Amino acid sequence: MTVEKTTKKKTSSKKTKTTGTPPSFVAEEEKDDAKTPTKEQHFLPEEEEQQQQMMPSSVVKKLPQITVARLLNETQLGVAMHKRIVRQMTELRHVSGNEKFLQDVCTCLLHVLLEYKRDLHTERVIRFIIAFTSHREPGHEEEADEFCESLIRFLLNVTAAKDRAVRFRACQMVAGILNALGPDAEISDDLYDQMEETMLERLRDNTPAVRAQAARALSRLQDGGEDADFSNSEITTAFIELIGGEKNKDARKAILGALAISDHTISVVVERTRDISEEVRRIAFLALAAKVPVESVSIEHRALVLRRGLNDRSISVRSACVDMLKKWMSSSVCENDPIKLLKLLDAESHPNVSEMALKTLIETKTVKAMAYATKEKSETSGLRRFFLKKSEEEEEEEKVSVVELFSPEEALFWRVIVEALANQTSSSGKDTSLAVGQARAVLQAETEEVEDALDQCLPESSMDLLRAISMHADGKTTSSVFAARQLMMTLNCSDMNDGALRRGAATLVYERLRSIGDLNDENDVSCYARGGDGEWEKQLIDLAKRVHDDNEHVAVVLGACDSLRGTVTDEENNNKNDDDVNDDTNVYAETQALFIASSLFETANNSSSSKLPAHATEAVMQSLVRPAVAHASAGVRREGIKLLGLLLMCGTNALTEETVQILRTAADVDPSEPVKCMALRALGDAAMLYGPKALDARRDMPVPKKGIHVRFDDDDDDDEREEDEKEKENNDDADADADGEENETAGYQLTLEKQLLRIIESACEPFENPKDKTDLEELDAENIDAMNEAAFTESENSAQTIACETLAKLALRRGYYAFEQPSLVISTLLGAIFACNAQETPRLAQCLAVFFPAIASAPDAKVRACLIDAVLPSLRMASQKKGVAKVAAFLTSLLELETGISSSSNHKEGGDEASNSDTDKNKNLDGVIERSDAGEAELVRSLSIEILALNAKPFGTGVAGAQVKAYHAAISRVLSRVPIPDVKSMLTSQPNDGSAVNGSIVSEETKQRVTLQLSEAFVAMKMATKKCPKEKIALKDINIAKDRIHDSLGVSSSSSSNSNNINNDNEEGEDEVETLFNEDLQFAEYAEGVEKYASELSQSEDLPFYDRKGPKVSKLKEKVMAAPARERSKRAAAQVASEKWVEDDLNVPLAKVTPQPTRSSRRREALQEFNE
Repeated sequence: MTVEKTTKKKTSSKKTKTTGTPPSFVAEEEKDDAKTPTKEQHFLPEEEEQQQQMMPSSVVKKLPQITVARLLNETQLGVAMHKRIVRQMTELRHVSGNEKFLQDVCTCLLHVLLEYKRDLHTERVIRFIIAFTSHREPGHEEEADEFCESLIRFLLNVTAAKDRAVRFRACQMVAGILNALGPDAEISDDLYDQMEETMLERLRDNTPAVRAQAARALSRLQDGGEDADFSNSEITTAFIELIGGEKNKDARKAILGALAISDHTISVVVERTRDISEEVRRIAFLALAAKVPVESVSIEHRALVLRRGLNDRSISVRSACVDMLKKWMSSSVCENDPIKLLKLLDAESHPNVSEMALKTLIETKTVKAMAYATKEKSETSGLRRFFLKKSEEEEEEEKVSVVELFSPEEALFWRVIVEALANQTSSSGKDTSLAVGQARAVLQAETEEVEDALDQCLPESSMDLLRAISMHADGKTTSSVFAARQLMMTLNCSDMNDGALRRGAATLVYERLRSIGDLNDENDVSCYARGGDGEWEKQLIDLAKRVHDDNEHVAVVLGACDSLRGTVTDEENNNKNDDDVNDDTNVYAETQALFIASSLFETANNSSSSKLPAHATEAVMQSLVRPAVAHASAGVRREGIKLLGLLLMCGTNALTEETVQILRTAADVDPSEPVKCMALRALGDAAMLYGPKALDARRDMPVPKKGIHVRFDDDDDDDEREEDEKEKENNDDADADADGEENETAGYQLTLEKQLLRIIESACEPFENPKDKTDLEELDAENIDAMNEAAFTESENSAQTIACETLAKLALRRGYYAFEQPSLVISTLLGAIFACNAQETPRLAQCLAVFFPAIASAPDAKVRACLIDAVLPSLRMASQKKGVAKVAAFLTSLLELETGISSSSNHKEGGDEASNSDTDKNKNLDGVIERSDAGEAELVRSLSIEILALNAKPFGTGVAGAQVKAYHAAISRVLSRVPIPDVKSMLTSQPNDGSAVNGSIVSEETKQRVTLQLSEAFVAMKMATKKCPKEKIALKDINIAKDRIHDSLGVSSSSSSNSNNINNDNEEGEDEVETLFNEDLQFAEYAEGVEKYASELSQSEDLPFYDRKGPKVSKLKEKVMAAPARERSKRAAAQVASEKWVEDDLNVPLAKVTPQPTRSSRRREALQEFNE
């Protein structure tokens, strides 16, 4: 192969990007070993071997032994000799010349390029080629650069080959050569452009290995631009676009390792930390550790990466995250100071992540708790620095200066150190108690050492710790309150049996729960009502539980709430005639009281023994709830509704007409959206506990309007038949009036189910595809918690989301009998998941995405029956919108999920039939199991009749015809994939011989019902196939469903009978006719009923597109069809005459004719043979 000699442009040259060679974890080379290649794996030409064997030995020694092929064969023996072979190849290139040497190398490489399998010997040759090409011998630099560019051009030319092995090996060598070049290497501009263009094309190759090597080749060609953020680089943009949609994990690893890290791309690397492949996640953490300084990462990204990495289920990913954390710890910013690391994580905003990171460093011995638990460090920067014994002069100086409080990071650090020492003390004590002999003495000494360190870390007195908590709580800032909360958690490591500590803690709880801060200070956030997060109050309630007895802490907390309400009442009485009443005090106090009471019930034990007594429940209603729900402030009403919902959970006799009406009214007419959401959440929790019917029985019933006549369908008196017939004529008007009346009825007067459905339908149109209003360019990559903030806002302000969550919980918990119209509920939820926008309503999208697989795979039959009955209504609702095929595909995937119905419920039914005890339970179980067994068969029957009714009229043309065809195809698709119960394996009793049951045990009624429904479905599908011959896709699905019903009923299909009789054409025809005749006889009794159902459905409003018209026929064609041509008339007259002749002939009686025996020679011969 002849290759033109290329010259390097010295005037216009371009350096490769100095992003450096990708780290070793990105490289894909295999490890080397000492295996010797076989003779077939050497690339030595056979002719040369034969010539050398025929020559004398003296002549062979004089021949030049150094050739390219021989040297490449030697490289397969091991990596240790590669350095020597590089020198020999360099000398050979210098002697032969670049052009001749390049031809020899390319000729040998053609054998290597055809090897797609990554065996050891091929990888050694490629590794040597990379090392030799990137090697620059001193004094021969220009020669080496010229050969390097020429070889790269040759490899780029073969990257477009059809063979994937050639493309893969060429991209692999190009990537290896580029990454092996030094940081000061130069290449010509035209070669740079050719490499970029070629590798970008290979980046979209259909082979994953080629895409991975192309990504490695492009890693050093990325251009940072003027801002050095790689935002304008075409290669970086291609990496970002492809890594999100790449399905192969190796290709994602290569792209992630090759991606240049900058402010523009760091969000992409962080996003890969939750990749589905643990190898890709590990590479992401290693890339962050190796390429990204900790100061270049935002606080949100730091916290997010640590939270994902330290909680990862893979050990290798967690190990990579720990390595990244250690590197952050040893960086120049932290300087091995854990408090500085906590400041980088913003411990106040991310306390859980900061605590997790600090505990990980303690477990890995990076931070040693014993080193910080000394008296000197505790007095200088620890818990003892606030209460040091000082002289009088130092005390006077301290009076002038302000005591410096703990920062959030310091408070968190010392709390974790104390807990670590306490845990170490307890574990050492357990080990000491189990040890014996010398080991016991050693462990006891270690335990005493840890205990001494814990004593030096804590203040000398527990009261000093309480005073430190009070000092920080009086700071009235978020940082000081956070520090006080961290210090309060250290009380868990103290001995609460100390009477002084218990009394001091009780006093602290009593004072702090009754405080709402300084109202004159706008920056005071010491309590929840003033802008706090509420964790301080919850910590106080937890401390009250530890200090007081089981029920005493409830009285203490509720007493604090009454005290706050008492301050409001006193101020109102004192300022009754004053115009300048402080409304803020009222709002703050009531909000604080309600929040404290709610926090108490949130952490309460919901057992029957610990429920709030009836008189206490009424006292809470009287003092807190009733004034709050009527308050002018929306925040107070929200907290009041929240307390009322918790009271229904924890109070005795709390479910009354008053409580239900308060919640229903707030959910319907309250002007504040957060109040509505809280009321709906409380109603959902109450419905889960008591049932929807219990809430509906206590609602405010609507008053019927005057003049409305209510007609009962059960009146069958003969005297009123005439009036009933007159009323039937006006049924449509009455139904329309009833719908209008229901729409006018207030939501709180409807049932809970209808109220929730009305809220969902008012927020979105079911199955309406959402328009993507969010521009990707407007998204803030730095705000990594944007989705969490959107979900929190949605949970507080979206009544639609709460209504969907409530219905989903009720469907999973109570199943089919929780609703009056379960099919409508599930159809509405299914329409909501297709109508919601995941960016605007992420909570709703996640809720419904989890709900539908859960209800489809539920082991309880009554739960799965909700989904089965909602399939056809959902398809009908989606038929008027675009995307009915997507709805059908989603329903099909749900119906194909495996369930545990047959294994559990069938045995229950069999046991109920065997024993007649416990009749009520047996009835319930039978109902559930029959619903399970007949649900799928009933769905198959409904879908089959729906298809038959659709084919009653032509589909039409245009947009309407396309919608009908799409709906027809969607139903056929679902019908072909619905699980059909196997009637053959259904048994009505246990085998007498005690053998194992292969099928399911059901009642006789269930088996008959399933058989009837499947038979009617088969007849409907058979009729439909004759009416839709042009719809090939739908016809194929219908035939698949028909064959499955054949197998279920135990009837051999026509296709199977034909396949068994292929010996004779006449026999095949006779068998097919006989099989079809038997089928017609077997299912003839169902045909009339099915046709009647389909005819009625085709004229009913339940069927979509029922009012479509047939194709238009011109008047001329109608006239021609009305008056047939002469030939038609003659043919018709002849047919009529023949039929009349047959009729007349049949009516004439037959003449009596005596048959005469026929005697022929053949007959006589046969008789003679028979007699003989």
